Amino acid sequence: TFFDLYNTEVYSSHKKLKLMHKKIILAKLGKEKCTGDISGSLSYKTSLKGFNGIVTMEYKNYSDNSGWVLNGFTNTKANILANGCMFGTVEISGKYNAKIIYDNLIIRKGEAGGGYYTIVYPDGSSGTVDWDKIHQFPKIELD
Repeated sequence: TFFDLYNTEVYSSHKKLKLMHKKIILAKLGKEKCTGDISGSLSYKTSLKGFNGIVTMEYKNYSDNSGWVLNGFTNTKANILANGCMFGTVEISGKYNAKIIYDNLIIRKGEAGGGYYTIVYPDGSSGTVDWDKIHQFPKIELD
């Protein structure tokens, strides 16, 4: 499906980051940037606000595969136990055109654990995809 193809592109970008895959939560703090195989960049930045961590991930003209260009944010706000929510929107252009809205996605133990993604198509129509209905990739962990 379209969303599984999109998720493949996101997973490809996440594999290039190091901090987000650290086992210890506090080791995930900091910032880094990776580049797409074809174009653009993905920036990862974490900060602490009270008892919560905020992860900001910004795609700028990011593409690993022909026909996919990502722009926007997939951000997370989570507590010390890595439970929280996501927020942000990614605009897809190229072979497919749509917006993926993350505002209703729940994070449990550092991963998607509830809620849904909203897809908005160029004609204004929209739909949702439950978090557990998409292809799940193996977890990446670094020491």
